[in-house]
Amino acid sequence: MTDEVKVPDKALEYVSEFGYCFKSPIHEVCFVPAVMDGESRANILGITKELYSSRLASKKWHSKWAQLIHPDRLKDHPDLTEISKAASSKLNELYARMKKNGK
Repeated sequence: MTDEVKVPDKALEYVSEFGYCFKSPIHEVCFVPAVMDGESRANILGITKELYSSRLASKKWHSKWAQLIHPDRLKDHPDLTEISKAASSKLNELYARMKKNGK
């Protein structure tokens, strides 16, 4: 599968600022939710207060990121199996919190 992944600009800024290096954009996309935490992760993933107050906005956010790291998209990257599972788990955890607070 050769789906091209559009990495959000915030992620690219973070990578260049802190010198992280990834094999590919999809490696970076999986790394952020799986490994990072706190404000840095929130900034890169585009997590805002609006996502915690609007179920529609949080659903769109979750769908966008879940599609990027879905295992079916990563068949050409067997080295990402475990980190994509961790990233998916973290995204689902964040989304559950958003839904709980949303209207």
